[in-house]
Amino acid sequence: MSLKLLSNVFLSLTLLLLSGCGEGELTDSIKTNHYLTQSVSSPLKINEILSANANTNYDPDFKGFSDWIEIYNDSNKTINIEGYFLSDSKKNIQKWKFPQGSVINPYGYLLVWADGKNKNLQALHTNFKLSVSGESVLLSDPRGVIVDWIEYSNQDADISCTKKDGKIVYMNPSPKAKNHKTYDLARRTMTPTFSLKGGVYDETQILELESNQNSKIYYTLDGTTPTINSTQYENPITIDKTTVVRAIALQENKFASRPKTYTYLIDENITLPVVSLSIDEKYLNDSEIGIYKNFNEDWMRAGNVEYIKDGVSQFSENIGVRIYGSYSRTFPLKSLAIFAKNKYGLQCINYKLFPDKPHITKIKSFILRNSGNDWNHANMRDGLTNALAQEIGNLDYQSYHPAIVYINGKYHGIQNIREKINEDFLKANHSIQNSIDLIEMKQEHLNYLKGKNNEFNQLISFIENHSMLDKYNYIYVKSQIDIDEFINYSAIQIFIGNVDWPRNNVKFWKEQPSISKWRWILYDTDFGFGLPHHSGNYHVDFNKFNELYSEENTLASIIYRKLLENPTFKNKFTSKFMTLLNTVFTPENINKHIDELKQTIEPEVPRHTKKWSLSMQNWYDEINKIYDYSNRRNEIIRDQLREEFNLNGIVHLKIPKPECGTVYIDGIKLDQNFDGSYFIGVKVNLDIETDFGCKFLGWSNGIVNKSIILEIDESQKIEPLCECKG
Repeated sequence: MSLKLLSNVFLSLTLLLLSGCGEGELTDSIKTNHYLTQSVSSPLKINEILSANANTNYDPDFKGFSDWIEIYNDSNKTINIEGYFLSDSKKNIQKWKFPQGSVINPYGYLLVWADGKNKNLQALHTNFKLSVSGESVLLSDPRGVIVDWIEYSNQDADISCTKKDGKIVYMNPSPKAKNHKTYDLARRTMTPTFSLKGGVYDETQILELESNQNSKIYYTLDGTTPTINSTQYENPITIDKTTVVRAIALQENKFASRPKTYTYLIDENITLPVVSLSIDEKYLNDSEIGIYKNFNEDWMRAGNVEYIKDGVSQFSENIGVRIYGSYSRTFPLKSLAIFAKNKYGLQCINYKLFPDKPHITKIKSFILRNSGNDWNHANMRDGLTNALAQEIGNLDYQSYHPAIVYINGKYHGIQNIREKINEDFLKANHSIQNSIDLIEMKQEHLNYLKGKNNEFNQLISFIENHSMLDKYNYIYVKSQIDIDEFINYSAIQIFIGNVDWPRNNVKFWKEQPSISKWRWILYDTDFGFGLPHHSGNYHVDFNKFNELYSEENTLASIIYRKLLENPTFKNKFTSKFMTLLNTVFTPENINKHIDELKQTIEPEVPRHTKKWSLSMQNWYDEINKIYDYSNRRNEIIRDQLREEFNLNGIVHLKIPKPECGTVYIDGIKLDQNFDGSYFIGVKVNLDIETDFGCKFLGWSNGIVNKSIILEIDESQKIEPLCECKG
């Protein structure tokens, strides 16, 4: 039999054996595969795999704590492995090819980073990543013969695996070195017990740590991840100042426990919820790998996040953290993104973190935002916009509430807890099970954040090349876009005068399959409510209508401009905008929200401004600008609407608050007597929800339908007529 034919037989037999999926089959197939690989007498071994590299080592090129595969040369000769292959797929064993010049010295080790980057730099980087939940890794020679392979199951943070006597065994990682002592099971020691829960305390506390009697406890007080080289616990710990205590336990013949972390805020004047972040100092400020020092990198580093509300720790979890944002990364106070990931031992945080969205009980990521361009001004403009968005309804927005941040026990100032816009955000807010398309537009360029669907490009092409005066063209676009949500989104951006939109900060999405509609997401509105942009001037009369018709905003505003060709859409847009001006966008309503936000953060602002060398007087000046904007913008927008759409005459619509239910006008809930002004000829949508025990009889104009379209051609009063029992 020829060598080539023999190799093919070996390959076929090996792939057949790889198809087993049971535990017993797995052990047998590993043993049999060892027999086959011995037949080709290869000294090359997959010596160690780390697929949950949280804190072990980083690659020299991209500084990432990525998965890696270690190959060992068990011979006294240098082996050239150029043309060999690594793969994580049984169906495609030649997934990634070792490049020219790849050699392993006698009894040497080669570390290959499985990070999906497909680069040959200081180190080798494959075009695939490893799954923390388990998969196969295969090494094959240039002929396609599998030289060695390993199949592992779910991995735990910073515990590597190897093969020993045909079985998977586990160990503390030893990259490019002789393997450490191995264990048959990846059993961790139980985490130590703290006598005090994290939280706010008025005076010095005494903390006791406990563990299994056969375990040793090691701890740190500076936020650093504890190891066996940290201080060994022997006596109770006196906590007389704000301190982060992190501890591990280690029992013989087991791996160390995951770190347990609690923050103790001693004699602090706490007026907001607290987010305490614990992370190795080198991961923040080291010139080579620190995320603060290298803020333009998207590096993720292992840490712990703790949330303290009403003086008591609500959760404390091991997570990943990275710098978040675009231009705002350059500011001294930087936004941070927090991630729950399997590699850190956590799939999600089980907690209702967003007060205005209590239905969200599981969190995979969130942001500690610095208020973007408003960080050194009012520190609340984006939060104010989101408060209005919540009232509007049918509008995708990020939840917001301010918090005090501590990093490694040190005060870090006010940052805002926000949802992170990603697939998880959309699935949590809309209870979506299917896949989604998520697109971001910056400077006229589309970036597909999730999905690779071409539907949006096709839609834009259709809108651009077809008249919206045609009823059927408009009906088609309505079937593709959530028109009501698009109007809400556009109206709030126009009202707040967001000068960093629409060329920037645009995200839209849709659920698959294709019958779903595109929706827009409101975010990063810091340049609203009069915050100066490049001109440095405060503008309450900024005209966004003119900007949306600007030629340089062709892609960003084409949907808006083309839809306005259609008279039905034009009326719907002007009607909803006027309704918002009569409800959500009134000075009284906006000022109420400004009052609430100001009162919430004002007690903390002096300490925050001192931390970041800001000015209290400047903060008060900015708050006054927002009040001024709120008081004047409503009338300015009315004038701009009149001019933009050639509208004439003002009439009033009055709707008394009914005793039998709730009236909605253009989707806005009316909680009190309504007296709104509209341009003559505008049509509004009225609906009523009757209370239990009440029967709707009709409207005072004689129409009996609960939902009606009312054309306002003169001042009038309309009210629902009901009959209630009891």
